[in-house]
Amino acid sequence: AATTGWVGFGISSGNGNMAGSDMVIGWVKDSKGYLTDRFADAQSFPPLDKENNYNLTGFEESEGKTVLRFSRTFDTCDPRDRKIEEGTTKVVFAYHAEDPTSEDDMKKHTFRGSKSILLLNNMDKKQVNETGWKQFYVTNRNITIPKKRTTYWCSLIQLPEFKSKNHITKFEPYVTPGNEGIVHHLLVYECYGNFSNATLYGSGFDCQETPNMPLGHCYGYSVVAAWAVGGTAFYYPPKAGYPVGTSDSPRTLLLELHYDNPKSIEGRRDSSGVRFYYTSHLRQYDAGIMSVGEDITDLAIIPPKQESWLTVGYCPKECYQEDLQATKLPEKGIKVFAALLHTHLQGRATWTKHVRNGIELPEIARDDHYDFNFQDIQVLREEAHIKPDIQVLREEAHIKPGDDLIHFCKYETMDRDKLAGISTTQEMCLNYMFYYPRMVNATAYCSSSLRKPVYDFIKEHFPLIGANISWTKELASDLRKRLDEADTFLSYCRADRFADAQSCPPLDKENNYNFTGFEESEGKTVLRFCRKFDTCDPRDRKIEEGTTKVVFAYHAEDPTSEDDMKKHTFRGSKSILLLNNMDKKQVNETGWQQFYVTNRNVTIPKERTTYWCSLIQLPEFKSKHHITKFEPYVTPGNEGIVHHLLVYECHGNFSNASLYGSGFDCSVPNMPLRSCYDYSVVAAWAVGGTAFYYPPKAGYPVGTSNSSRTFFLELHYDNPDAIEGRKDSSGIRFYYTSHLREYDAGIMCVGERISQFAIIPPKQESWLTVGYCPKECSQEDLQATKLPEKGIKVFAALLHTHLQGRATWTKHVRNGVELPEIARDDHYDFNFQDIQVLREEAHIKPGDDLIHFCKYETMDRDTLVQASAISGPSKKAVGFFTAVTPLSISISSDCNKNMPSLISLYMVHDRVTDNVLLLHLQAGFSTTQEMCLNYMFYYPRMVNATAYCSSSLRKPVYDFIKERFPSLKESKWSNPLIGANISWTKELVSDLRKRFDEAETFLPYCRARPNNYTYPIPKITKPLPPRQSNCRGRSTTPAPPVGDAFLVTTSYSTAISLLISNFVLM
Repeated sequence: AATTGWVGFGISSGNGNMAGSDMVIGWVKDSKGYLTDRFADAQSFPPLDKENNYNLTGFEESEGKTVLRFSRTFDTCDPRDRKIEEGTTKVVFAYHAEDPTSEDDMKKHTFRGSKSILLLNNMDKKQVNETGWKQFYVTNRNITIPKKRTTYWCSLIQLPEFKSKNHITKFEPYVTPGNEGIVHHLLVYECYGNFSNATLYGSGFDCQETPNMPLGHCYGYSVVAAWAVGGTAFYYPPKAGYPVGTSDSPRTLLLELHYDNPKSIEGRRDSSGVRFYYTSHLRQYDAGIMSVGEDITDLAIIPPKQESWLTVGYCPKECYQEDLQATKLPEKGIKVFAALLHTHLQGRATWTKHVRNGIELPEIARDDHYDFNFQDIQVLREEAHIKPDIQVLREEAHIKPGDDLIHFCKYETMDRDKLAGISTTQEMCLNYMFYYPRMVNATAYCSSSLRKPVYDFIKEHFPLIGANISWTKELASDLRKRLDEADTFLSYCRADRFADAQSCPPLDKENNYNFTGFEESEGKTVLRFCRKFDTCDPRDRKIEEGTTKVVFAYHAEDPTSEDDMKKHTFRGSKSILLLNNMDKKQVNETGWQQFYVTNRNVTIPKERTTYWCSLIQLPEFKSKHHITKFEPYVTPGNEGIVHHLLVYECHGNFSNASLYGSGFDCSVPNMPLRSCYDYSVVAAWAVGGTAFYYPPKAGYPVGTSNSSRTFFLELHYDNPDAIEGRKDSSGIRFYYTSHLREYDAGIMCVGERISQFAIIPPKQESWLTVGYCPKECSQEDLQATKLPEKGIKVFAALLHTHLQGRATWTKHVRNGVELPEIARDDHYDFNFQDIQVLREEAHIKPGDDLIHFCKYETMDRDTLVQASAISGPSKKAVGFFTAVTPLSISISSDCNKNMPSLISLYMVHDRVTDNVLLLHLQAGFSTTQEMCLNYMFYYPRMVNATAYCSSSLRKPVYDFIKERFPSLKESKWSNPLIGANISWTKELVSDLRKRFDEAETFLPYCRARPNNYTYPIPKITKPLPPRQSNCRGRSTTPAPPVGDAFLVTTSYSTAISLLISNFVLM
């Protein structure tokens, strides 16, 4: 102490008060040390104990300071001595500037205080050799602390680039000076994912007030560090370290920091967090952290005015049986070497019991004097230290397969009226256990709630929602009795299932789903969980790019056990993009304005397929703007008819006011706006799609001197029920800003040309079509872009085919070397066509070839499927370089039984063969026919470049028809095979397939194509190597073809299952 007088030290009863404390008072006088054993039984000077149990072992007085060294046994058996126990010890101290004249004559203290410390469960940190250890920080980035009482702030931090595996050996808090009273506690989680959105690495965000918090899945991964107010540095034991830098280690960490700001301080800046130390000298074991306790739920009720209230959380053996069995310890299981016991303001004591086969083992951790303002990590000893006069210190806890854990918290609420929660004025009851060896794929949380007793209590006493509760002694006693007599609990840990038949899915042998949270309110249940994209479990479906078809089911009642649940009362399926979707919640739309491009109350024709065209005048822009977002606007009630749409720029002098009217069927003769098809696409949307945001560095330009003043909307109605009289004003809502971005964006389409040569035979399990965009088509345009390295960067893609499409993808080839695919969807869904945001932008350079594929299945089709032109002078009918002469011809339905009685025909001059072809309505853009396209969103926009780059394998079909059907005259081909009575034998199909596969040339359709030139099919000399699996040494035998399911039961009355199916609804 900073005095040369007497010094007092005491162990309090746990409240930090001097009264009731076991004390010693000592001093140094005339080069002699004195120490007296006392007990403060009142707010007065402590008298001497009858029995002296403290031994003075040393003393020193110099430079105005006094040091006294002493010892005593942990338990002296003296009723006036406090036991020295594990957990928090609240010590009191006092001193005076003068020595006493005798043991009973000393002046009152001039300074006194109290402090919480760990006397037993702390690590001997002075024995740790830190030579060679390196550091990195995980901290907030100068954020402004919100003025509200409780804030949880989340930040994503990128780890250093480790060239090899390292072990974290130590971490310690770093608190911005001056913020010690506001920074309350923090957790650091591993976080897996491709975080390409740079804004996620910014200053962070409020974890709770950000809707659909973008990093919520991180909570399902392992905790890396935990610290709470009062804690100090933590060292891993010599045999274990936390692993980083491995092939499956995360590259990012999520920091969740709790600010407790009771005084509503405004404008305070903070960069607090954690400093990690690591080494390349690997230790014997990888370490992990797991949490056990009571689940944070509205059902965790703690009545007010209670002197003592106990809560319990269970982690049953079923939650970790398989994980514990799979560890590398010779005797299996894990060893817990440290624990952070955590509750909030009302917590008074907390401990964790360990049970094996009904036999209670030594507790894992205990704190009978819990202090909210002091939460340091308790270290459990590797071996017990036993001396005759010292109790056994708690050793590492060996948790084996089949063990149960039970965590308790004791509260005192005489001054409060709060329930459980995450605010410091509410409560939590958790134990973060540090252990080795780390369990692979194990969830970081294992908790429970006593749902039934609380549910019955509420149902009986408070049947009316919103009732004012008066907590009488009788009510509190009734709830206590129900909780104490409960014989079941609801556990929150993973339950991974696989549906291998039309029955309740049995549990998987390997659990790969991490349960991260839940919520039940207003009759709805929300479950949060996560898992790796590829678990290497043959009974788990891989989560891949493109469309994922999920199936779901639920029931109104919870199951009585994991294997006893009632059959679903509702089920369904939905297609979604799990990986290739944009983080739209992070976009700041402040200042954005809107305009609409929609139809104008048109009457939807009753025909099955209609393409409706409208010309829309843009707003008057006084300067250049960027379109930053577009989203579909579908007239309510027409969602089942509006199928897809395209919006084009359209240049020209449209002085005819009638062109801006309600629009017209695009297939009418002499369609007045056919020139619009030659210009750039502005927006593309198909059924199932949602809003699309341009990336922060690019926007679609409008308002320039050479920008279009009009947009052309082509909207596809699919009306299979021939509904009449339905009105529609669907279209697109555009958002734009005057704050220009770095690049202008564009959209280009690659794929197979829609022509009469795109033949798909019926009854085919799998049929592949190909469209080429050769380097010659875009060489000059790509060379002229403003990118330093030339070319364009594709950031999104809309893959588009029709009913028979099953998969579609685009290959990228440079000098014969296949690069990563631009986009892929192996589970294409005609009724869900959203824009894929590329996880890594594709850089297309001058000289690159693009090859687009579509795979079809036509087992349900009895007639030929073709991808040909609608009758109309669109670019889809005649490309960009064919001359079109409209004819008005009426023909009888007897000419072709597959054709309507009256159709419009167009004579098309093919410049390659100099033949005149007749195209008719039978084949074309109907959803019952096919297309194979990829609309690619890119930057910077290529000036004067065509919006389309496609091809057709004309020669194989030409030769096939000529040889197989010589009676058909070339000059009269009209979708040549439609009118022929063809029996599609296996031999005929095989012949056509062979001709396609062996084709050596193709006919391109793009602006740069010479008039009569075919190109050789690009050769891939170095294919893309197959993806490397992380499933080393594990069986990856495909699972049975049904579904991978995650099922968990929560809250009052609902069981929900979510399945990633093999794209067949159960």
